Amino acid sequence: MEKTEEKVKVKNIKEKKKTEKKKVNKESEIEKKLREENASLNEKVLRISAEMQNMRRRYESEISDIYKYDGEEFKGANIDAIFGSVDLDLKNATITKDQIINANAIFG
Repeated sequence: MEKTEEKVKVKNIKEKKKTEKKKVNKESEIEKKLREENASLNEKVLRISAEMQNMRRRYESEISDIYKYDGEEFKGANIDAIFGSVDLDLKNATITKDQIINANAIFG
């Protein structure tokens, strides 16, 4: 009877090991999926961050393209906008006669 009990114990031990291996394999699969998902999300964050930096640079570039005539006499203008916008602020300009403003926009 002892041999039978030993066989049962050995069998139980083997089954426990198999179950543990399955758990470990399952956990490693989950870890692998989580790592892949994490890498994907990190890549998205980097792309969004780069896009935000590009937008900030474009905005700063557009701000530098604002033409202001504060208290100056306005004598006409040629304005070109490429991939952006241009503002012409004439609120405080002195305009003594009719003037011509030539404006060109390309992809803007």
